[in-house]
Amino acid sequence: MVDKDKKHGLARREGLERLSSPERLDRLMQVVRPLDWLPLISLGILGSLGVIWSVFGRIPIIVTGRGVLTQEILPIQSQVAGTIEALSVQEGTCVEKNQVIATIRPVELEQELQNKSAELTQLQREAQENNLQRLRETQLKQQTIAEERINLQKRLQDTQSLASTLRDRGLTAIQNQRRSVEQQLQDAQTSTPELQEQGLNSITEQRNNLQERLKNAEALTAAYQEMLKKRKALRDRGAISEEIVLTAEQDYRSALDQVSQIEAQIQDLEAQETVNQQQFLANRNATSELQIELQQLQFQETELLQKYLENLNQISQIRAQLNALDARSQQLQQEQNAATTAEQKEIQAAQQATTQLAAQANSSNNREIVSPRKGCILELNIADGQILQPDTQIGILEVQGQTPALKNVAYFSLEDGQRIQAGMRVLVTPTTLEGGGFGGVVGEVILISPLPVTLESATETIGNSELAKTLWIDSGSKIEAIAQLQTDPKAPDQYRWSTTQTPDIKLTAGTLTTARITVEERSPITFVLPALRKWGGWN
Repeated sequence: MVDKDKKHGLARREGLERLSSPERLDRLMQVVRPLDWLPLISLGILGSLGVIWSVFGRIPIIVTGRGVLTQEILPIQSQVAGTIEALSVQEGTCVEKNQVIATIRPVELEQELQNKSAELTQLQREAQENNLQRLRETQLKQQTIAEERINLQKRLQDTQSLASTLRDRGLTAIQNQRRSVEQQLQDAQTSTPELQEQGLNSITEQRNNLQERLKNAEALTAAYQEMLKKRKALRDRGAISEEIVLTAEQDYRSALDQVSQIEAQIQDLEAQETVNQQQFLANRNATSELQIELQQLQFQETELLQKYLENLNQISQIRAQLNALDARSQQLQQEQNAATTAEQKEIQAAQQATTQLAAQANSSNNREIVSPRKGCILELNIADGQILQPDTQIGILEVQGQTPALKNVAYFSLEDGQRIQAGMRVLVTPTTLEGGGFGGVVGEVILISPLPVTLESATETIGNSELAKTLWIDSGSKIEAIAQLQTDPKAPDQYRWSTTQTPDIKLTAGTLTTARITVEERSPITFVLPALRKWGGWN
């Protein structure tokens, strides 16, 4: 006890000395040693790794179903309706491709052939009757058209003759007469002014000359008269002889005669002027008459031309009617030919259909039910005399081949099956190898039933009702998933296993299996926090 107190006292003394020593005040005091951090760092690293794994890690979600290995199963069906005449095989018989399974009598085809033959006969009889009826109607119509054509052709000839008469006689004569009147009118219109101008000018000139001569003659007569008076006075006084007086009297009377002649000529000019005026008026009246005659001729020519054009229009109309008759005649013939052709086509179609039905009824494809592939018959549910409908399934054929073509047909609950999609990976393990450490055969989902299936549907797919019942543990509908097994040519059984160690067994059709399908991979944290599933997009 005394030793402990001494040691304690020494420790206190050393501590006080250290604190009191000024050269050690700048040194840190060590509270925790480095090795003490190692557990804490390790724990932090492990925690971080755990968080990273919980976010980025993946945990597979696997659904499990019961299944069976099957080869390709094909239904054996009848393609036509008929009655079974004979069976050539039994259940369990292995057949080759296209081997006859049963012989049938195609009752429906035969009945259809009989109906088609009766229809063909009816069509031929109706076509013959219709053809005769159409021929009579066409002949009557063609006869009517021929009569109308004769009448129209006669009208056409008469109208053409009238048109020729109007053109050659009427119009030509009027045109010639019109040209003659136009020439006369032109001559009259040309000569009338000339006649008026020349006649009036000539008469005026002659009148002026005669009046000048009359004036001179009257002056000369007055001079001769004065001379005669003077000479008579001289004679009475005896200054001159009687002979001189007679000469003067003779000159006076000659002058009077000349005055009378000139006055007579003036009167003749006035009469001639009156005649010329009358002739001018007559010429002008003739011009007016010629103009009226020319207008009448033009009116007649217009009327004849209108009649001629109307005649030509009638000719065109008659020709159009003749063309319409020809078109009607051709149309009648075309309609008859079209109706006959349509009936012939209908008859030909019926003949072809009858021939095809006869060929189908006598064809081996419609009288024999053959195996679609090489294989063995699992079920055969028909008997002699049984009546079949088209696409009726009469049996099930298990296809046989040299290469493995096994598929796994598995059934899942509705909840699990709705999560399965085509292309998902599947492990198929035979039930005899459960827990043996061999894993399973790797496969891929190739088909998912869109709707829940029943036990009957499963029986049709598997081809064996007992196996289907074995897989149907509980009642109700299930989802069917078909997986294609992956092959490995190097493996003993030629199938790819999920482990390197393969079992020494041979997989065959009918082997019961357990199918495990990975439908989802989720982050571990989503199990702890379900809300993150929706946020992270994990379904």
